[in-house]
Amino acid sequence: MKATIIFLLLAQVSWAGPFQQRGLFDFMLEDEASGIGPEEHAPELPELEPLGPVCPFRCQCHLRVVQCSDL
Repeated sequence: MKATIIFLLLAQVSWAGPFQQRGLFDFMLEDEASGIGPEEHAPELPELEPLGPVCPFRCQCHLRVVQCSDL
């Protein structure tokens, strides 16, 4: 029984041919037909100014008063 299993394993190895990768280069050539890819541009967004006043760190801003503390 062991001899049969060993024989079958060796037979599978001997029947296996060398690895040949087929169709890879054809696929690459079809993918790059003209050499020019689609142009993708990010939409240009206008820079938005802040809607409200920008207060410095640890300060409180009101209509015309900026109050900061050293705490």
